[in-house]
Amino acid sequence: MKKPLVSVCCITYNHQDYIEECINGFLKQESDFDVEFLIHDDASTDNTQSIIKSLVGEESRFKLILREKNIKSTGKAIFPILFEEAQGKYIAMCEGDDYWTDPLKLQKQVDFLEANAEFVVCCHNAKIIDENSDVIQEKKIPSLNVDKVYTQDDLKLGGFLLTLSLVFRNLNIFKNFPLPKQKILNGDTYLISLLGKHGKGYYMENIKPAVYRVHSGGIWSLKKNNTIFTTKSRITLYTGLKELHNEDSVLKGYFDKRITDCFNILVRNLKNLSLKEVIWVNKEYSRRHNFFKNKYRFKVLIKENLKYILRL
Repeated sequence: MKKPLVSVCCITYNHQDYIEECINGFLKQESDFDVEFLIHDDASTDNTQSIIKSLVGEESRFKLILREKNIKSTGKAIFPILFEEAQGKYIAMCEGDDYWTDPLKLQKQVDFLEANAEFVVCCHNAKIIDENSDVIQEKKIPSLNVDKVYTQDDLKLGGFLLTLSLVFRNLNIFKNFPLPKQKILNGDTYLISLLGKHGKGYYMENIKPAVYRVHSGGIWSLKKNNTIFTTKSRITLYTGLKELHNEDSVLKGYFDKRITDCFNILVRNLKNLSLKEVIWVNKEYSRRHNFFKNKYRFKVLIKENLKYILRL
């Protein structure tokens, strides 16, 4: 196969019930350029790997990385591994439990990026289904029904672009992806913010919504209503974004404010934390507030610590 114009990056883990729809969405793509499909399975314990091999067969467009040992459990990010392997001028993303419905998706997005050099990424909408394929929501972002431009600042702030809809330029930085110091669960937001340093974004309404699946095997499906989990995840995300935009004092201040807001939430939930977490929150909260100048914050901290002690 000639050097592809687009590299599609797909990660899977225990997606035996969903991977066929995902790969069929790849196989149905119609384009006047070459596409490669990079699929990374992180040592699934079900039949995902055998299903992938049976569907792909000898297709030269597919490159499979089928792990025997799970690497995500070690804290290693997977998408950057595929970014380093990607040969295309553009990269598209889709996880193994989601799928595309528009056979011209890649063609439309690449045509746009080829014609508009100031844009680094484009996207579209998706509908939400459950594990039984019943529709939960027709559009994951209902407010979007016309084309929209995302400024670089919109992207840097972590603009809400759906991962399974992205097509973006394969920048040189992806050969040495600038990973944050701590593992970030919201890796898609970090990626979008990084792309914002290099150009604008564009939402395309004329692409049929992809399908985003909510199921019990997804980490966000299980914990999205857990205030402690989501707040701690945001702290890690905002810390990574503050580090990413270290040269921009305005953005650093913005993300630092978001981190402080998250610690305010955690302080009011001390009674739900472990002792180790309580010590960590107290230390960080104290570091962020001058209690001699802000007696209210000091009273809040004392009050919530008393609630924690009384719970023991």
